[in-house]
Amino acid sequence: MCRGCLSTRARLLDRGVNCSSMCAICDESNEDAVHVMFDWLRARNVWRDSHLLSKVNSVMQNNNTTAEIIFALLQDMSETS
Repeated sequence: MCRGCLSTRARLLDRGVNCSSMCAICDESNEDAVHVMFDWLRARNVWRDSHLLSKVNSVMQNNNTTAEIIFALLQDMSETS
């Protein structure tokens, strides 16, 4: 996922596949790795259930890519542990 290998619609479009950029499930946002892992409603429910949603929201404000978000979450977790 951090290397951009998750086959989201954004990634498929980058590879020349003719498809819509919108999320196939929610049809509310472009389907990229950030949407699938952090911003999609079902993903947010997982983060909420794990009590990390506020950290995810905070980290997403300052980081743009999936890798940046994951590494910032990991850094925050190691600092608070």
